[in-house]
Amino acid sequence: MKASHFRGFTLTKSVVLNRVALSGLCAALLIVVCASASAQTCNDTWNQVCQGHPEITCTTDDCSLSIHSQSHDAQVLWNGTPQPVLCIALGQKVIWTEADAGAVFVVGFGAQGPFRNNKTVFGGVSDSGIVVKDKCWKYTISQYCGGPVPCALADPKVIINGVRFKPPGKQE
Repeated sequence: MKASHFRGFTLTKSVVLNRVALSGLCAALLIVVCASASAQTCNDTWNQVCQGHPEITCTTDDCSLSIHSQSHDAQVLWNGTPQPVLCIALGQKVIWTEADAGAVFVVGFGAQGPFRNNKTVFGGVSDSGIVVKDKCWKYTISQYCGGPVPCALADPKVIINGVRFKPPGKQE
């Protein structure tokens, strides 16, 4: 591989490409920090939004969600359907997975969120957390499609019931 010399450093094509990729990652992380700062709690309640609406209420131990882009809008898909609001219960595991080839996602809850160990940022192609705090939470999604600038954004909500999740058919 041909090397170039610059100010006493020897640079190869792979070193230059690695530095460019790293600077793009740093820019993406800066965007993530800024984007996740807007996440917050919201005023919607379980009784107002979730009660009697099984189409938006995840009732399995693991609530698997896919991140997908539609034009420049990121979408959360549950059971293949876009869900700008999703209802879950304490104790459930939420699993986010990237649905678009070559893309990665960042989900941010700001300074605090509803997950164990105060985990507030999830990302990559798959990430998960266990819900331990109730109320309504608005969060941000940034989807990256090969560069340091998000190709799709969204601000969906998750409403968490204060009652611990019990899988159907299980008794405590």
